[in-house]
Amino acid sequence: MRKPLRVGALWPLGRRGGVPDVVKEQLMSSSYIRVRDHGPLVIEGDISILDAEGNRFQCANRKDKVALCRCGQTRQRPFCDGRHREIAFSAAERAPTSK
Repeated sequence: MRKPLRVGALWPLGRRGGVPDVVKEQLMSSSYIRVRDHGPLVIEGDISILDAEGNRFQCANRKDKVALCRCGQTRQRPFCDGRHREIAFSAAERAPTSK
């Protein structure tokens, strides 16, 4: 019997690469990631952040919202500490739109 999935938990990528479709569906229904212009990735929803060994990071901020560093200069990895402003980090990706 399979273990029940923790809806909203980030699923570690396996050697086969990728997240199972059933997990993707459950994740998308309860959480999302917003790419901030020139800033962090903001994850909102009921989530868990795990390291490569499966250990859970303790989030100091609100449980339902966390910012992850994209600039690589934070002193609180993997979390954003605002250092992107000091180094003038520039990134403003846009998702493709359908026509």
